[in-house]
Amino acid sequence: MKKALVVLILVGLLMSYAYSIALACEMKLTPDKFNVKVGEKVTFTLERIQEHRNCVLPLEETKIEVKGGKVLDPGKWIKKDGVDILKFVVQFTTPGDASVTIIRDCPKEGLQTVTVKGVVSK
Repeated sequence: MKKALVVLILVGLLMSYAYSIALACEMKLTPDKFNVKVGEKVTFTLERIQEHRNCVLPLEETKIEVKGGKVLDPGKWIKKDGVDILKFVVQFTTPGDASVTIIRDCPKEGLQTVTVKGVVSK
């Protein structure tokens, strides 16, 4: 009897873990290049794939953080083949290590981030 109860508890825990993973959105961030010179502009493509369920966080609440530069054009979201796509332009102004981080603070999933790193030369 105790073994059956333990097995049921473990199955319940595994199912709740699998359910929590299934709700997440997948994000992919791709720069057209990322070893650049000071002043250069780089176009980034953010793809957000909704894995399961409806997302309650509006796309417009996606934040872009840039280290070593600034966002010149925040772009506009489009939907293509079931994927939400954002193309935005960043200008890098400081030599050294640089990064672009996408942040979505989902009420269901919590903080989701994706980061790409590169180098800015003089």
